[in-house]
Amino acid sequence: MSETHASTEDQYEPGLYEIRIKGHLDDRWSDWFDGLTITLEESGDTLLTGPVVDQAALHGLLKKVRDLGIPLVSVNRVQSNEIHSYRSKKEKKTMTINASLQKPEKSTFTGNSLSKEGETNMNSPKRLARIAGVLYLIVAIFAAYAFSVITGLYVAGDAATTAANVVANAGLVRIAVVADFVMVTAWIFLALTLYRLLKHVHQGAASAMVVLVAIGAGIVCLNDIFAFEGMQIATDSSYAAALGIGGANALVLMLLDIQHYGGLVSSIFMGLWLVPLGYLAYKSGMFPKALGVGLIIACVCYLAKLLAAFLAPDLWTVIQGYVSIPIWVFELWIVLYLLIIGVRTVKPDVRAPAAA
Repeated sequence: MSETHASTEDQYEPGLYEIRIKGHLDDRWSDWFDGLTITLEESGDTLLTGPVVDQAALHGLLKKVRDLGIPLVSVNRVQSNEIHSYRSKKEKKTMTINASLQKPEKSTFTGNSLSKEGETNMNSPKRLARIAGVLYLIVAIFAAYAFSVITGLYVAGDAATTAANVVANAGLVRIAVVADFVMVTAWIFLALTLYRLLKHVHQGAASAMVVLVAIGAGIVCLNDIFAFEGMQIATDSSYAAALGIGGANALVLMLLDIQHYGGLVSSIFMGLWLVPLGYLAYKSGMFPKALGVGLIIACVCYLAKLLAAFLAPDLWTVIQGYVSIPIWVFELWIVLYLLIIGVRTVKPDVRAPAAA
């Protein structure tokens, strides 16, 4: 009886594990595997070593191995009195994974693969990629709608026409402002999802991507306040009574001018966030390298439109349609890739064993 109790306690207590996989992985994958130490062996295998708190955490690590398509060689538990202390190699034992280790879902470990029914792992790369694809699609649709509505009402230099357009379409302005709020919310969650998906490639670049999105989202929200207030002034007769019709119309035009140029400023960050995203896509191997390069090209196009609008307005009216083409092409590409394919299965870099 006492022996059975000791065996059960030993099976589930925290311990040190060695997970051996085929091929060599870079140190950048350490965060992906919950901080386990990565050791490259001369045989061409990679050894992941470190403490695992319980069986659920162990299954989570094995899911990540499976989701990346990496051949699994073995899973060993190192007996120890403390989590961070090794015993001699004689005390190692190989552990067989079966369905009884985790009741909520059926899992079997056979050979070099982990098969499972009832996949619910929200952290798998393909699942994260498809969530990002849905969020990116929401961003594109709502941003395009809000932009088309506000741009269609704004007539540069013509206060009377702009104010009349706003009055006639006040309901559309309200909807466009709310659409922008939905867009920035989805944009922030998109950046956070991509951060979780790609932070193992480069933590700094992934963090920069989130920061740039947060700044851009804040500017977009501020611009919407100007558009909304312009609509309020145009539809409230008290402003016309106090300032005169011409004065109220001029104020509406000024607010939409601010919103217009503020939108151009926000495009800086709509472009800049694509640089770390493109870099991460290029380096991760989860996306086509051409897509990573294309996202950086899209950023250059965003910045070109901004510079032309402020430095050469006449040139901007000519080139904006052409410069927008790469932006639409490459951003549509990544949206469709995330939705349809998700991510590529990352294969480890198998290197020849070092010569003795």
